[in-house]
Amino acid sequence: MVDETLMNAIKDFFNKSVSGATKFESGVVNMRVYTPKGTNHKQVIQLVITRKDYFNNVLIPFFELFVLRSKKKFDFQD
Repeated sequence: MVDETLMNAIKDFFNKSVSGATKFESGVVNMRVYTPKGTNHKQVIQLVITRKDYFNNVLIPFFELFVLRSKKKFDFQD
């Protein structure tokens, strides 16, 4: 919950600003707040994408614009 403002900004960006996002209905990227099971866990925010084709048509092309220089590069390639 510490980064709620940041997560809202990311959600809004992907719903409105990414090239190709206008092909999709608004609200494809949403936020989900939940508390993990256990006694001392903080609330967690997840970004949830409700359309599978959004990955191929919007997210993947967006992230391909950047050169990843960490081990996350291999995660993205997988």
